[in-house]
Amino acid sequence: MQDDNEILVATLYKFVEVDDLNALQDQLYSICNKNKVMGTILIADEGVNGTISAEPKNLKKALISIQKDNRLSNIEIKYSSTNKQPFHRMKVRLKKKLLRLVYLELILIKLLVHILSQRIGMISYLIQMSSSLTHEINMKLK
Repeated sequence: MQDDNEILVATLYKFVEVDDLNALQDQLYSICNKNKVMGTILIADEGVNGTISAEPKNLKKALISIQKDNRLSNIEIKYSSTNKQPFHRMKVRLKKKLLRLVYLELILIKLLVHILSQRIGMISYLIQMSSSLTHEINMKLK
């Protein structure tokens, strides 16, 4: 059963190329304003990131409208709820960068872990081979 005072909160993000920052800013603000959504959405040339909230039916309508933009059609959304509106207004801000550097750092870390695990595996294999060869040589020398 849904609480009459329930406020649905959505955190959303999508790494996608945005070349019309001002137009997307106006579009997102208009959708949120029309549906009585509050919160903050950040837009940069590499994507969209934000946390917004409203009554469940209003938030769902807004998110459906937002996803009509092909670039945001499969935007990542996580939901939570509260009984009090956590935001006082709607802001859609333009930023120079979102989390691109963090995202790139994570990719580099994964790559390094992969390379190191391969090298460690190779070292382990060489140690086993060396040990095996040493044992064989010792057996032949006896």
